[in-house]
Amino acid sequence: AGQGLLDNNDYSQYDGFFRQMFEIARRHKIMNPEKMRTEYGKLIYFLQDVVSPTIRPLLSLSCQKEILTVYRFLEERDGLGMLDSEHI
Repeated sequence: AGQGLLDNNDYSQYDGFFRQMFEIARRHKIMNPEKMRTEYGKLIYFLQDVVSPTIRPLLSLSCQKEILTVYRFLEERDGLGMLDSEHI
């Protein structure tokens, strides 16, 4: 399966998967700043390369994803009143 992907160079079908994996890694790094020190730096360099105008057409893939914050999550579900609760 992996070799076929490399041969075809069609990464667009895995677009959502890669976005989700990068988001999980980003959130893990935020919650555990002492972990993934070198790996996270390499990941950031990779993501910078992926969005460059010369590389992007070759991959036919977008790894950019808008950050889902608690505020936006609640706003989309009409739950902003929760933030005003005295129990939080």
